[in-house]
Amino acid sequence: MEPGGALTVGDVAGRGLRAVATMGRLRAATHSLAALDLTPDEMLARLDDLMVRLVDEGGPDAVGDPGEGQPSTAGCAYVIYDPASRRVDVACAGHSPPILIHPDGHAEPVEAPLGPLLGNGGPPFDTWESELPKGSSSPSTATDSSASARPTASHGFSACSASRTPACRRRATR
Repeated sequence: MEPGGALTVGDVAGRGLRAVATMGRLRAATHSLAALDLTPDEMLARLDDLMVRLVDEGGPDAVGDPGEGQPSTAGCAYVIYDPASRRVDVACAGHSPPILIHPDGHAEPVEAPLGPLLGNGGPPFDTWESELPKGSSSPSTATDSSASARPTASHGFSACSASRTPACRRRATR
């Protein structure tokens, strides 16, 4: 992740063309929404609304698309990191939290609360906020579908970086 940026990592439940298309739409929405200076919980709420609409639009499977119905959920972690203040804000929607590497080299996941998967239209998401210890690396993320109970996932709305977003510029001056 570039300094002063936002990072999104996620995966879409399902496989096939519809999963890839859903992933692309979520990725494009994330890029667009990153410019709006949303907090991580607000970003996930907007992506959740989009996922619910995508499921509603999905309808029955297309002819010649057996077993590849519209994905109904996606997991996502959204991180805003400002290296000048060492502030990190994280929200997770059914996705493992980022990993923090401490100055002494040990790694641990941040304590961000795990929210519901995108597409459930469920309870609001929470943002975990913290100042990282001096010498810590920026948070790192990875998709976790291989360790989850969700169906096989298509990846690609991962590493969707919106570096130097307005959110990071404003937080640096607070």
